[in-house]
Amino acid sequence: MIRSTKLFIVKIEKYKNNIVDIILSSYRLLIKIGIIIISILSRSKKVLKGSKTRPSILFGITVISSVFLIYVLINSFLIGIPVYYVIPYFILFVATIFLSERYSDSTLKLWKENDGSVYFKIGIYHLFIYIVSILTDIILASIFLGSFSFRDNFVRSRELISQDQSVFIPVIILLDSLGIVCLAMMIGLNRKILLRYKNIKSGN
Repeated sequence: MIRSTKLFIVKIEKYKNNIVDIILSSYRLLIKIGIIIISILSRSKKVLKGSKTRPSILFGITVISSVFLIYVLINSFLIGIPVYYVIPYFILFVATIFLSERYSDSTLKLWKENDGSVYFKIGIYHLFIYIVSILTDIILASIFLGSFSFRDNFVRSRELISQDQSVFIPVIILLDSLGIVCLAMMIGLNRKILLRYKNIKSGN
């Protein structure tokens, strides 16, 4: 009788923990969706109306995003991604920057207002790729890794890879690649913005 009662209590506790995990996961997913919506609205405004060029902000966002991606990639290699993937990752990074800069030549617009401020507008293609990459990244991460903290994701990812490398290693590689594409597009675009900003300010 006592043993049955203990087993029942254990089951109840597990059920409660599962419910809590589901609620927390849903809450975190909603936060992610909210961030995505805000980001999309912000980018859409820049596409349609233009945004004031602030070099320090562009540089700061690029640095923070780069540090975050480096952290993610290091974790990917630690959980089991082969080290030789550094080479294709680097090639993808450089190629995306090149393509982003080249495309920006024909779609990026900068102009100077009467007060001396310089504004810019980005092309719809940049916005589309940015949105698709972010959404795909969030969806795949939520499906295969769940809405956990970075530490929990690290532990969970190692467990999943040890169980089935044929599924989860390609998924993590895809997530890394999407992150690289997003960052490289940002770097290529921001570099073009800053170069044209400098030319406009210098009167060229």
